[in-house]
Amino acid sequence: MRVHLTQSGAITLCEPSVFNKLDVLVDPQPPERLEKAIARIGSRDGDGHVRLAPSVLRFLSSDAGSAEWGAKFDAMIGYAGSKGWLDAQGRVRAHLTYSEPTVPPSAIAEHNTGHSAAIEPKLFRQLLGCFPTGVAVITTNNAEGQPVGLTCNSFSSVSLEPPLVLFSLRKASSLVPTFNTSNAFAINILSQRQDELSGRFASSKIVDKFDGVAWRSGPLGMPIVDDCLASFECSVHARHDAGDHIIVIGEVKHMHEGSNDHALVFYKGAYRMLAESLRTLVVEGKLGTADLDEAYRTLYGKLLRLACERASEVELDAVEAAVDEIERHGADDPLAQRIESASRFFSAIAAAGHNEALMLMAQTMTAVLRERMTHVIPVRARPDLFPLRRKVVVCLRQRDPEGAAGALDELITKLRG
Repeated sequence: MRVHLTQSGAITLCEPSVFNKLDVLVDPQPPERLEKAIARIGSRDGDGHVRLAPSVLRFLSSDAGSAEWGAKFDAMIGYAGSKGWLDAQGRVRAHLTYSEPTVPPSAIAEHNTGHSAAIEPKLFRQLLGCFPTGVAVITTNNAEGQPVGLTCNSFSSVSLEPPLVLFSLRKASSLVPTFNTSNAFAINILSQRQDELSGRFASSKIVDKFDGVAWRSGPLGMPIVDDCLASFECSVHARHDAGDHIIVIGEVKHMHEGSNDHALVFYKGAYRMLAESLRTLVVEGKLGTADLDEAYRTLYGKLLRLACERASEVELDAVEAAVDEIERHGADDPLAQRIESASRFFSAIAAAGHNEALMLMAQTMTAVLRERMTHVIPVRARPDLFPLRRKVVVCLRQRDPEGAAGALDELITKLRG
């Protein structure tokens, strides 16, 4: 496996299921940025090596939830230990390798064969998620005249004169034949209260997306979903083939103004409120400490109870690894590292609970934690809290839900003491 420190600052794990090698690939970047990136994953061990905590590799791997992957990973770490490649803290030694400098444009032109192997699809999608988008439901009628639709966040304006808009449709979508033969469609922009509709029209398990959904026919006969922020009925202006998508451009023929609510926003794989950023809420003190503590107790108490029932040993290892990481921090470690470690502890608990809705709430609470640690509360070493985090781990391994939730409650109480 290979940890990749990219030019953009992202850190990814390539070849997570290759267990007979381990290195860190570094893209060309300024020395200062490189040192910060290395500090995020471990520490230097001379000029040509880096020390990595196994918990970092588990955190980066998309396969970490697999029992088979976990067993092979543990075997890899065990082999490294037998060869003396682990230090006293259990960190494994990895080679630093450097990718070639950026290829000049002339060379790109000579060797351009279509798609660059340097663009990793997973990272590409992750970085595209850094751009917040609205969420819309695209609707039309099928050959039988029945309404059909799908969720889309690729809607965009194209032109004012004539009024053109577009959306991108995955070629793998079951609705491609319908949209390819339809001469019109509607774009319904969702409000922040319509996240359930977004999930409904995105689900492949729901056959009749319009069952129980309030809608009406527009002047072009297209399905207009009720209570949206706005809807646009369009005739098809053009279709373009684009990789694994089809770009559909429509000419707006009719517009419908809807509610005055705020827009539903999709950002980094989750819905967000556009009205107020979490940073503003936290910094301006609109989220009180007592309310937040109650929210943490309620949310993570439930997640701990679920984790006692559902978590695999690998997922409990991830919680313990996060505790290990917190305890390893020295008094002079950068604030960003401390915040990352604290966030990882709560994220590992959320993942172990196996509830997607609660995990989405936990992502929001983690964002609040980051902002509070950055802007509001003083961050200092608290070795007095170490036993309570350890107690959480012990209770999880013993499958003791009340003990785990109780330890968290003690932790929060002592944190405010």
